[in-house]
Amino acid sequence: MARKRHKAEEIVAKLRQVEVLTAQGRLSPIGRFLRFTRLDEAPQLFDVLRGDLSLIGPRPLLPADLPPRAFIRLAAPPGLTGWAQVHGGKLVSAQEKGELDGWYVRNAGLLVDLRILWLTLRAPFRGDRRDEAVLRLARMDAALAAGADAQTPAAYAASSAASSAASSAASSATSQGASQGASQGASKAGALSDDSAPEPHPA
Repeated sequence: MARKRHKAEEIVAKLRQVEVLTAQGRLSPIGRFLRFTRLDEAPQLFDVLRGDLSLIGPRPLLPADLPPRAFIRLAAPPGLTGWAQVHGGKLVSAQEKGELDGWYVRNAGLLVDLRILWLTLRAPFRGDRRDEAVLRLARMDAALAAGADAQTPAAYAASSAASSAASSAASSATSQGASQGASQGASKAGALSDDSAPEPHPA
């Protein structure tokens, strides 16, 4: 037992001495060129032609890379390129990527898609660049959307309760006004009948 433990410790010690290559170190010059120009993603165009992938939409991510509130990204079909890819790509965090994709889902349109296509065509010549203004806008939009989602049920319940209370008060006031009007009408009618009755003549 002790011999097996000693052998396992030796294996672990050797593994710790192994130098792990970085992502750039594993790439050959040709692979680095394909990665920089995004030509390594060209085969995914077949997925677009088959209908398995949209041309523009939130980029599919691994489960470990999913941002918080990832369900927002599922509101749009996954795409080959997207708003997060053209505004930072690998330079943005998972949370920032989720905020950018959420902004796209809430503001998707023809003009936005055309801008994504244009920025995608420019990306091989410019590389990945963070756009702090766009990130700040997406962050504000995500905060507003999260606040609206959190406050809507409470606001709806409060408004419903207030509406019910107002309706009850209005109906009770109406019924009270009607009863008061009826009693006042009856008293006036009684007074008129008393005034119109003939006075008795003395004998």
